[in-house]
Amino acid sequence: MSTSDKDYTIGFKKPPKHTQFQPGQSGNAKGRPKGSSSFHRVIEQELNVVTPITERGKPKQIRKKEIIAKQLVNKAAAGDLKAAGMLLNESRYAEQQAALKEDTTAPTFKAVDLQILNHFAQRVRNSTPLPTAEDSQTTTAQPSPEGNPDSTNLSKESTS
Repeated sequence: MSTSDKDYTIGFKKPPKHTQFQPGQSGNAKGRPKGSSSFHRVIEQELNVVTPITERGKPKQIRKKEIIAKQLVNKAAAGDLKAAGMLLNESRYAEQQAALKEDTTAPTFKAVDLQILNHFAQRVRNSTPLPTAEDSQTTTAQPSPEGNPDSTNLSKESTS
């Protein structure tokens, strides 16, 4: 026993050192076995099981979650306030989820950004088309009469 072990007092929230987990050692070494299903997954599997029912005198095969939905809607329509509340909450949640998917608002631009975009659009509108490969053999670039270095007049010269 070392001196540090003698100084350590065992008591409330201080278990003996030899019973504590060592560094790198897990309290649940095996953990949850691989392949075991979570509760959510088991519920989803059960809700998707197809069950035979008779609806309006005709046999039908539908999922259990569809049966639950039909019963909930029917009870709410019959005046069951608890079922109506559940149905309204579920429909409100579905609407919120749909709204999140549709939320494609147009980006907002600052005044400076709009000025830059308008200036760029104006330059594009005032520019002349770029020469093609055929035109480059017979075209020479000349400065524009306005003296604007960004734009050039392209004139065709005959090659004789």
